Amino acid sequence: MDEFRELAIQTFQQQSFSPVGGTLGYHFLQLSTDRHDYIFHESLISEDDLPSTIKHTINSKHPSITFFQIPMDQAQSLQITRAAFLHLATSIGLDPQVFYLIAHNYDGYHHLTGDDHFATDFLGTSRFSLIWNYHPQTQSTIALVLVRRDSPFPELLHLANTYRNHLANPRLLPFLAVIYITRVFDRSTAHELEKIHYVETRTGYGPNNPMSPSTRFNIHDISNWLKEIGALQAYFANKHRQLDFVRQLIPSIKDGITHNDKDPLCMALPTIEDITRTLDDYITYLEERTKTLVAILFALLTHEDAAASADLAEASKRDSSAMKAITILTMLFLPATFFATLFSLPTLQWDRDDVIQRRFWVYWAFTIPATALVFGMWGGMLKTRQIGTWLSKRWLEDQRRDGSMFG
Repeated sequence: MDEFRELAIQTFQQQSFSPVGGTLGYHFLQLSTDRHDYIFHESLISEDDLPSTIKHTINSKHPSITFFQIPMDQAQSLQITRAAFLHLATSIGLDPQVFYLIAHNYDGYHHLTGDDHFATDFLGTSRFSLIWNYHPQTQSTIALVLVRRDSPFPELLHLANTYRNHLANPRLLPFLAVIYITRVFDRSTAHELEKIHYVETRTGYGPNNPMSPSTRFNIHDISNWLKEIGALQAYFANKHRQLDFVRQLIPSIKDGITHNDKDPLCMALPTIEDITRTLDDYITYLEERTKTLVAILFALLTHEDAAASADLAEASKRDSSAMKAITILTMLFLPATFFATLFSLPTLQWDRDDVIQRRFWVYWAFTIPATALVFGMWGGMLKTRQIGTWLSKRWLEDQRRDGSMFG
């Protein structure tokens, strides 16, 4: 075990830190009780104040639950100095094994135990990582919240306040995490259902959304709907993973409070399990609806693409008709134009007996070569590929011939 802790510490050396200069504050939340009343403390503390705040938290004589929130940037760098973070983790008593999970941005629930350390729990989600341990001497829970995308505050604090009568319970924080994830998923699933309803209504292929088969759609709209529904499929897959984490947490909560079957937290677990199971089944149902929508949208996209091709062919046909009309008009006026030009040539004197003058040959000397050149260029452009292939073959033959002569 000590060897793995050493390996975890070495791995954590790769973790990047990007402390923000200035007066950046770290969110500090604490809910405690002195047996007569509940005390709530919330503040933004600077990095310089972290050691004294940690010391005061650890030396607390009353049951409490405490959160230190540390943000992460898009590159998953902790926005704190390495020294301050290590001091914070060491003071709280986190098992060094957790450094491995932090460095690799692990998801899921992990329970880390050791002889010389408090048991450390790690819960990684797509939104945040929650790391905590329980101090039995003071009946207090201290947690680090590493914000990956969205901060769980203030809802997590609201839940802690709701269950403030159980601050001394060592399984309170995982219980709150289960409820928090379930509530967030309930809200987001309702929002995602609205998106599905919207696309089904616009396309007319959802329940009770009749629409004429001849309805035309904009290809740009179909592409946007495909992007939205495709993103929902990824969200649903991620939610299945997150609900698996919840199912991993629930047995650990049961194990921590089996000594009292009348414990309110234990009594609430069957209902929570039923809710998570129902939510997971409903997400599976929505996944099937999105798969059907994706197939329909692809069919609509193909249909609209074919219709656009037909429209383009019709437009080309109209253009061809217009060009045909222009060609006919050109042919109609071409003889008149030719003779008008011919009669206006200065080398032809129509008012004399010798109509054709001595320099009339100049006209043909320029006209015939120019005409041949135009037809030659036109034929060359039509057969550029054939000419290029022919020249390449000739060049290769010359190279082989030269090689055989000097080989």
